[in-house]
Amino acid sequence: MTYRQKAAHSDFIGDSNLGIEILEVNGRKLFSKIKFPPEGNQYSESQIKIFEDLFLNEAAYAKKLSDLGLGPKFEGVVKGPDGKYRIVTEFVEGFEIHLDDIPKNFEKLTVQNIKDMQAAAKKLADVGIETVDLQFRIGKNGKVYVIDPEYFENLANSTPAQREITKQLIERDFANLISAHSRLGH
Repeated sequence: MTYRQKAAHSDFIGDSNLGIEILEVNGRKLFSKIKFPPEGNQYSESQIKIFEDLFLNEAAYAKKLSDLGLGPKFEGVVKGPDGKYRIVTEFVEGFEIHLDDIPKNFEKLTVQNIKDMQAAAKKLADVGIETVDLQFRIGKNGKVYVIDPEYFENLANSTPAQREITKQLIERDFANLISAHSRLGH
């Protein structure tokens, strides 16, 4: 595995960009997110355990998203030469969308992108995944990918009524997003 470049700040949203790398392996671009263990020795054993649990959760859901056809292809977890573990997926050329009030890159979205994002969110609810901090990457071809599942949770113990409420909230949130998109003339 050879390092091709570090991701430019404009390629990714958020403050965790320092842990993002774009790798090139046999001519293929891969996305790598350095996750564990955290830098420094200022963390207690219980804090390290929390970081480990978040890492394992994110790796498991990155694999699940890939298996469902909703996320970039999961390539695995690797330990780098620096001793840090990385979650590695296919790299998707495109742009990110974090569902905030008016997301960054909002002007790049099409109505179809928004509908595809909504369909992905509903599918996750259908299979019992709570999508805390839902984020997407829109590929250059327009395909929508769910990314960064660090805080996803399993709703296996939820009732059908709870899942229905989740779906109704998704419906409302995306209807508001489509409405704002239309009002802004996109």
